[in-house]
Amino acid sequence: MPEMVRITYTRSSIGCPMRQKRTIRALGFRRLHQSKILKDSKSLRGMLLQVAHLVKVTPAPISEPAAVVVEPAPILTDEKVDDE
Repeated sequence: MPEMVRITYTRSSIGCPMRQKRTIRALGFRRLHQSKILKDSKSLRGMLLQVAHLVKVTPAPISEPAAVVVEPAPILTDEKVDDE
């Protein structure tokens, strides 16, 4: 079974760069003090490093229901990518 982590959105992103605000939204947060249980991965750890001052990360107990487990959404950027 993959390792799970509980992430709680603890501090407001007001005044933070837009990139950090987008990362918070990509993690699935809409309100302060909201918690999510996500699968631990390298991409998730990278996202958490960007917003470590805004969230609290703890290991999730195994007894947590699997229905609340969600994958983090990709970070959207304003940059255009050439597919050529």
